[in-house]
Amino acid sequence: MTNANSHQHPLRITSPRNQRLRGAFALYRKRERRRHGTTLLEGVRLILDALESSLAVETLFLDRGLDTKSREKLLDAARRRNLPENGCWEVEAGLLTSLSELETPPGAAAVAQVPNASLRDLLGHSPLVVGHGIQEPGNIGAILRVAAGLGAGGVVVTGGCDPFSPKAIRGSSGAVFRIPIVVWRKGLGPLCQRLLDESYDLLAADPAGELSHREMGPATGPIALLLGSEAHGFQQALPTGEKLTKVRIALAGGVESLNVAVAAGILLDRLAGSGSL
Repeated sequence: MTNANSHQHPLRITSPRNQRLRGAFALYRKRERRRHGTTLLEGVRLILDALESSLAVETLFLDRGLDTKSREKLLDAARRRNLPENGCWEVEAGLLTSLSELETPPGAAAVAQVPNASLRDLLGHSPLVVGHGIQEPGNIGAILRVAAGLGAGGVVVTGGCDPFSPKAIRGSSGAVFRIPIVVWRKGLGPLCQRLLDESYDLLAADPAGELSHREMGPATGPIALLLGSEAHGFQQALPTGEKLTKVRIALAGGVESLNVAVAAGILLDRLAGSGSL
């Protein structure tokens, strides 16, 4: 059983060469995240969200200079989650700053397991959001936030950046803990075919789409919203047939395009039937 007092007096790290600490910040690299199945969280609010979710947080690092209120909140949350005695560490002031890639490191970091959802877990939920070839971690994070906020049943990421990178997680403002996410590595074509086999309609965001978003009605059955990369759209062929509809967002003159996460929000709003955008 975890000793409650251990979280009030965490173990100490005083050296920048500490392997536990360096291993945590090595998770900035995708190769290390895939190798260990874990990722890095930075920031008091983000870590509190993680500790209050079902995400498995393994290790907590607190800068010795962190303000008392934030420190107590994090230690209380860690105690409620029964983090082991070797799961909470107080770090010599400045060490987190020296290892962090953030311009203003927040004084708290954590290592958490990457959720392990499969496509099977998402099937039957609607709408699903598919992000294909999204290159910017901030954009995929924003898509996760929009999808969670507008009630999507899950997000599938195929190609592009890692939705569990520290930058993408920060961009999601914690939404990564609130919506199922699948990383699909078999290509867009096989994914679309699997969705079609499961009776999903496909709605692809396309600037040249035959349907305006203002002409859309609410979804009447299972549907997947497909979003292409920021610069190149869909880099793999989409299926053809009546189950696929390409939709464009009608924009005022002089505006060529929208951020992909903004587009996702508008289209999800339409699928929900609010018709407010």
